[in-house]
Amino acid sequence: MVDQEELQCRVFPDEPAVEWAVFIRNNRDREFKDITSRECDLDCKYDVVAGPVANDAVGLLIRQFSRGTINAEYMKQEFSFGRLTNQYTFHTVKAMERFFLSERLAS
Repeated sequence: MVDQEELQCRVFPDEPAVEWAVFIRNNRDREFKDITSRECDLDCKYDVVAGPVANDAVGLLIRQFSRGTINAEYMKQEFSFGRLTNQYTFHTVKAMERFFLSERLAS
C-alpha cells in the first residue's frame, strides 16, 4: 500500500485490545483534552491509523468502560466474541496523496 517510513502510522493488532479501545474512546470522547497524547489523534499526528473496526458491539463495550461500568480486563475478555474486519483511516491530505499515488503506480 504505502511506505510507512514516509507517513506517521498507528497500526493496531488485528485483534481488539485494551490499547486500541483506549485510542477509540479518546477520539470519540468530547471531554478528552490531552490531544497530544499518543492515545489520541484529534490533532492528526498520525497520517494513517489501521486496526479493527469499532462496530456497535465494540462501541457499547467502550462506552461501558468509559463510564466505569466494566474494567479493562472484562472489556478485553469480551473482545473475544468474534473477528472484526480491519480498516485503514486516512487523517491527512499527505496520506491520501500517497495512497492515490501508490494506486496509480500499481495500475
